[in-house]
Amino acid sequence: MTRQCLQVAVATALLTPFGAFAATDVELAELRALVDQMKTQYEQRIADLESRLAKAEREYTRSAGRGQAAPGVDAGTSPEQSARVG
Repeated sequence: MTRQCLQVAVATALLTPFGAFAATDVELAELRALVDQMKTQYEQRIADLESRLAKAEREYTRSAGRGQAAPGVDAGTSPEQSARVG
């Protein structure tokens, strides 16, 4: 009897679908909202980084025009070279 119960349990486990159910409209809407939120946050982070880069480039250009290196930048390197080092 125990062997037969084991066979039935194994057959049931093998024939039962594992999470093969379609997402509901509500779940899809939630996923879309999460993706939109992540996209907005990502775009904001990129915009912030671009702004910081532009500011650093302006400071470097101003200090290079005066013959001085910007803080934390070696006078003999370009901003691109400094970015690769640090």
